[in-house]
Amino acid sequence: MRRALAQTTGLDLEADLLNWMESEFSIAMIPGISGTDTTVPFALSLMVQATDRRAATETFNQLDKIMQDKYKFQVEEGQITDVSGADREVIAWTPPFGLLNITRGWLDNNIAFLTVGAPVAEAILPGPQTDAESPQLPSLATSELFRQTVPLELAPHNGHFFIDVDRVFAPNILSFLIVPPPQKTLLNAIRSIGVTTAVTSDRTTRYDIFVGLKQGDEPGVLPSGDPTASPE
Repeated sequence: MRRALAQTTGLDLEADLLNWMESEFSIAMIPGISGTDTTVPFALSLMVQATDRRAATETFNQLDKIMQDKYKFQVEEGQITDVSGADREVIAWTPPFGLLNITRGWLDNNIAFLTVGAPVAEAILPGPQTDAESPQLPSLATSELFRQTVPLELAPHNGHFFIDVDRVFAPNILSFLIVPPPQKTLLNAIRSIGVTTAVTSDRTTRYDIFVGLKQGDEPGVLPSGDPTASPE
């Protein structure tokens, strides 16, 4: 990762990124907002809680210049409106062929975000859900499926992993992914997967893994055997 970052952007992983990424972060795949025009039906989203916003801003400004000068992206300032009606400043990177929507900005005073793929920035901005037509996505913490699947008993813990199998493998999301029949049968039986990790010592890490299965159909009446038949 260090080498790839240096070769593609010229940035140093420790000096330019990790020095202000000392707190929480998340990586997510988010479905596109219904009605938006995009060639990609989902977006990859990175959120990082910055411990030094000034250093983070300097790094993002360097990235803007690199994407513009080296890769010929169109880098523009813009605004999006959150659910409260307030305007938020963002930076949009438009690649030369315009196949992806890339947006970066700040969710609040210290959480930076970067989305690649479908335009979903409006859906992840914080704010109250005041309008049924609002594109804002519900909080993951309020998701019943998340609470049922992800183990939360470990305290302290180091991280969570969660996948809504039905949504991720929906035909309109990962339509290009071909799953072999045996694996597809297994996926069709799973609703969700949740993992919580905790470092328990300087040599061991604990993983609590839950798999939520779908409820099958009620079993029918078993056929009755012929009591007069002799076993073979």
